[in-house]
Amino acid sequence: MKVVLLLSDGRANAGITSSERLSRLALDAFQGGVQTSTFGLGADYDGALMSGIASDGAGGYYYLRDPDQIAPALATELDKRLDPVATAVELRVRLKPGVKLLQVYGSRRLSDAEAARVREIEVAADAQARKRDRIEQDRKDDAEGGMRFFIPAFSRDDSHALLLKLGLPAGVDARTIASIELKYKDRVARKNVVDEAPLKVAYAAGDADSAASVDPSVARTIQGFAAGETLSEASRHIALGDRGRAAALLAEREGILRAAADALKEPLFLKDADRLARLRSHTGASDGLGDPLVLAMLLETASRAHLH
Repeated sequence: MKVVLLLSDGRANAGITSSERLSRLALDAFQGGVQTSTFGLGADYDGALMSGIASDGAGGYYYLRDPDQIAPALATELDKRLDPVATAVELRVRLKPGVKLLQVYGSRRLSDAEAARVREIEVAADAQARKRDRIEQDRKDDAEGGMRFFIPAFSRDDSHALLLKLGLPAGVDARTIASIELKYKDRVARKNVVDEAPLKVAYAAGDADSAASVDPSVARTIQGFAAGETLSEASRHIALGDRGRAAALLAEREGILRAAADALKEPLFLKDADRLARLRSHTGASDGLGDPLVLAMLLETASRAHLH
């Protein structure tokens, strides 16, 4: 796999300056077999541009606050991108009639333009697998129906969590509420893999049984995703100049995490709460880490750590 590692402040001030065109260059490069990962440097770092380039280039993106972070970040990214064990990983969830989607934690619905770019990345990954690994192409036609989650490349030690909140009709016993389809290019066995399985749930006999079925690990994961979404929202408010709203969001989530640490017996939530408190303390400053661009990027970087 060919990889471009772009280190920049993201301030396009010569040549092509349009963020849309720069992101398009990264997408065109990926279609030609080159992934692009970005590393933001400096207090003037343009997170939106660098994130867009990495997204369309099917790579990762990082904010490097000081020079000591450069070497570890480059080593991590090279390990992930140069030799993935699977590519074009697609997970499709199809809900059964009567089942309502209430929330997808850590994700959102893409716009038509965003969905079209993801589709282009998938087709390009399909073609690259044929050329590089001699794996037959199977993504020329897009399947219909359901919710699709796409990961361009999957490394040996990668892990991804998908958490949905669903509304179910009243019922008894067990029932199938969805089907899960997983497709990917296996670079070890050099073949396409397609696997489908039903998602089943068992209805509780009463309120007590229902309460007893709550999985603490799921509750902890929800708190982690919620913290990530709060950090992302706070970053957006900082970028818009609304420091007060950002501080209020962080304070509210900090309190929730401290309560959850006690209720779920999860001491790591206290560390997360302390981190939010430190970030919140910078919302009142205008220089250093309180600089809007720097603070917005710190919040966004922390958000991505929770959401992935």
